[in-house]
Amino acid sequence: MMQWGVYISEEGALNARKYKYSGGDNSLVYRFFCSPLAEACVKRFVPLWVAPNLITCLGLLPSLLGHALIWYHCNDLRSSCPRWCWAVLSVFTFVYQTLDNMDGKQARRTGTSSPLGLLIDHGCDALNIVLSSLNIMAMFHLGGSPRDCLLVWLGSTTPFFFATWEEFHTGTLYLGPFNGPTDGVLLLCAAQMVSACVEDYSTFWSAEAILGWGWSRKACVIGFYLICVFGTVNANFVAVFKVTRSWPNFGRAVVQTVPFVATLVLAGVWLLCTATGARLFGAWPRPVFWTVGSIFLQLVFHLQLAHICGEKYQPLRRSILLPAFVLTALTVASVVGGTLGEAYERELPTFEPVEVPTLFGCVALLVLYCHNLVVGTMQEMASILGVRIFSIPPPPSKLS
Repeated sequence: MMQWGVYISEEGALNARKYKYSGGDNSLVYRFFCSPLAEACVKRFVPLWVAPNLITCLGLLPSLLGHALIWYHCNDLRSSCPRWCWAVLSVFTFVYQTLDNMDGKQARRTGTSSPLGLLIDHGCDALNIVLSSLNIMAMFHLGGSPRDCLLVWLGSTTPFFFATWEEFHTGTLYLGPFNGPTDGVLLLCAAQMVSACVEDYSTFWSAEAILGWGWSRKACVIGFYLICVFGTVNANFVAVFKVTRSWPNFGRAVVQTVPFVATLVLAGVWLLCTATGARLFGAWPRPVFWTVGSIFLQLVFHLQLAHICGEKYQPLRRSILLPAFVLTALTVASVVGGTLGEAYERELPTFEPVEVPTLFGCVALLVLYCHNLVVGTMQEMASILGVRIFSIPPPPSKLS
């Protein structure tokens, strides 16, 4: 299989063999509901020969199917889906979370816990963040507001990146008493089920909330999540400052977050301040966020890989810089051309000849790079650890 580079150095391979996972979920919901449910499902339904990584990837399947279902009915993020779609998506989201908890239980049960499993689990979670964000935009009919879509994107990707960044420096993944992977996902399941039960979910989420001071229900939900994100990210910074122990070291740690923050800023300027971004978002909102999402996936995957291998985090990769340069060039061209702040026609956008091909070219290139990164890293890590990716080797036969 073609690969464009070796992702793990010799030193990283040595560190990966010695890596030990440290972390825990302190949510009461996880402790008394999600964890016992996953434990019971593993013991009752999963044979010992099933590899934990297989459970992880199977768990991604309902997330992909749910995303495809909503995409089919709501490609533009502002059309209405049949109500049953949200009921199906709610079940799929819960199944994904349960399987995501089951893989770790199965790994400890079979004695097959490994850094490879952690890397695959983290990659699947990052991809689910991208898919879930777009589902939320569709549920709230945000296709007509790039600002609101960006707020949802900010609330979804920011805590995931900074939690990974904190783990890179502290060596421990800490999930607080109220956290996104447990409580946030269950609240999302509930919101999706509510959308299935009400007569018109678009009207329901757009209606003024009780004690909302004039805000709609969806604005209150987004605002609540952003407040939680602010508190979570603040805790991430405090934890990293404690382990770096000095302002210069802390400053160097913060510099590592610049590419992620720059991606958010560039996406915001592109969508909110240029006619190019506005036109593309108005007609193709999903490919726009697939582009930004692919960059996000690479940033967090490389960060997690650097953590496991005990190596320096190097986020500025050619696979990210080329699409970022192209999109920046389009943005600058739009500004220089005098289109800064122009409104765009939602019903009949007028595209420049290069805009749509450039967007889809960036999506294709980034997806190809992500595929190469994930497959190549999995194969290298499996070879380093001497393990199989999707199967458990049978125990050696006893000679009589």
